[in-house]
Amino acid sequence: MKAKLLLLFFLFGMNFLATAQEEEEEEEETTTEEVSKEEACSIGCENGWCWGEDPKTAKEKNVIYTDALDMKDYATAKPALEWLLENTPCLNKSIYIHGETLYKALLKKAKTDEDKLMYQDKIFELFENRIKYFGQKKFVYRKLGAVTFAYLVNRGDNTLEGKTPHWTRMFNIYKDILDTQGTEVSYYSLRYFFLSAGRMHKIKKMTDEELLEWYDKAMELAETGKIKGTKKRDKWEDTANAIEATLLERIDINCDFVRKNWSEEIKTNPKNVKLSKKAIRFMIKDTCTTDPLFIVAVENVYHEEKSPAMAKLIAQWASRNEDPAKAKKFYKEMIILAGGEIDGKGAEDGGFEGVDIEEDLALQAEGYMYLAKMLDKNGKFSNAREYYLKAASKNPEEAKDAYSKIGNMYMRSWKMCLKNTGGNPIQDKAPYLAAYDMFVKAGDGSGQARAKAQFPTKEDVFTWGPKVGLSEGSSISIGCWIGGSTTVRTR
Repeated sequence: MKAKLLLLFFLFGMNFLATAQEEEEEEEETTTEEVSKEEACSIGCENGWCWGEDPKTAKEKNVIYTDALDMKDYATAKPALEWLLENTPCLNKSIYIHGETLYKALLKKAKTDEDKLMYQDKIFELFENRIKYFGQKKFVYRKLGAVTFAYLVNRGDNTLEGKTPHWTRMFNIYKDILDTQGTEVSYYSLRYFFLSAGRMHKIKKMTDEELLEWYDKAMELAETGKIKGTKKRDKWEDTANAIEATLLERIDINCDFVRKNWSEEIKTNPKNVKLSKKAIRFMIKDTCTTDPLFIVAVENVYHEEKSPAMAKLIAQWASRNEDPAKAKKFYKEMIILAGGEIDGKGAEDGGFEGVDIEEDLALQAEGYMYLAKMLDKNGKFSNAREYYLKAASKNPEEAKDAYSKIGNMYMRSWKMCLKNTGGNPIQDKAPYLAAYDMFVKAGDGSGQARAKAQFPTKEDVFTWGPKVGLSEGSSISIGCWIGGSTTVRTR
């Protein structure tokens, strides 16, 4: 399990590093820069440009590097720009924007590890000085977050001791980004933050408890990101999966772990919803949902935060444990919380005032199917049909099963519908004709064959048809609880 998670992360991670860096380059911040009040930012200033103590040289260097950069002549651009960064750090925000372009281009062309590290460090320095002289910390941190992990993760020798300072620096940068950006954090910075937390755990600078606390925080931000960033929902989903994979790489959170470490708190403190949610997540992953602790955690969450998903888990548990009354209750609540109705009553009439309703037609259909099957089993065919039809109308994927179930009820109703037919074999077989119609709707070939085998014979229609005014192709009232009409056919 752990090996699969790591392999999936590795395969996705190679593309993710590039994607994150491409996305942060999509647009440049247009907000007016917050010019520093340091002395360097008040020397030789005119029209938003601070040329420093040697304006003539500064202007010459500015022309040289911008022209060279336009022509991708990086060798010429580099010394001129570096002179400006050293001597006129407040010249204009553009020297940091262009500096980033220059050093990233040189980084791609670098042949040796030493040169790569040098250009990475220059990019770090650019971001630091850009914030120092022009502010916009939140925006610059988006850029910093896109590159920090890639620049630091492989530094140091192949020993934990050698990697410790670099991984520590990485974690501190991402923690600062998280503290600064909060719910505005990018999905890639959040992902890299937790990866760096995993590295801190690996070098034993973070305990299991601390890593779990950061996991809770990261997952909470990932959920917020999914809600706010609908256009990048898939990336937030991938981020949440990567966060979980990182946690499971470091801590083996299986059912035994949950029982040993969290059981007492879940049982004695039902309001600790975060812990119960976490337990549910990992118990589902480790497939131990039959454990009594699982349903305790689910009911803790449902009591505090009603949702159709939690109602479904309780209903399924009750059904597996042969508690039909409880299963019925929670399937009904699941339907209402998913935006449906029971007996014409919805959330406002069902005691769910103030609860956010999450319309989910698939969950509504699933609930209606369960209730229909219960009524069907207890011989309440008319009510069962009502719910089967509701299920079919809510979700096309349930329709085949729903119509087949109705067809089977019609087949089973043959004997109870024999009353008052006067021995008329055509009328006697009307439930089979109606069943066939339902099996056709379901696309159920086997059901159609079974129903057709019970149709009136040609002899029945020839003999009885004239007496009752029926012939093959005539409309016939079905009667009984089934009601409606169908067409006379023969086997």
